[in-house]
Amino acid sequence: MRIPRPPGKSVVRGARREPEWVVPQRLPFAGMTPRRWVEYTGAILAGNAIYFLILYPVLPTGLRHLPRQPGETFPIRFDAGLVLDFLCCLLVYGVIRLGVAHARRWNEKARRRTG
Repeated sequence: MRIPRPPGKSVVRGARREPEWVVPQRLPFAGMTPRRWVEYTGAILAGNAIYFLILYPVLPTGLRHLPRQPGETFPIRFDAGLVLDFLCCLLVYGVIRLGVAHARRWNEKARRRTG
């Protein structure tokens, strides 16, 4: 929830000051850029590929994600396989974010060297 400010105050927006009433309300998902959505999607697809194509065939039955059985009312079965699949996706996302941070630092260094 946003704390109201006294009238007449201004908000810094970019390089200019605008009256507070001009600045639009931010939506909860306003920070989601298309690049971030691509990162999420790539992490989910790569994590699922790692789990189902590499790990799943060699996992013991207790660590496999079991499909929904007929007669079950809940559409998703929460088991150790689902947790392991989630961890694979999370690991891939972490690698993507570390790679982006490393590339950003590397580009900054290169930009400083070239002037």
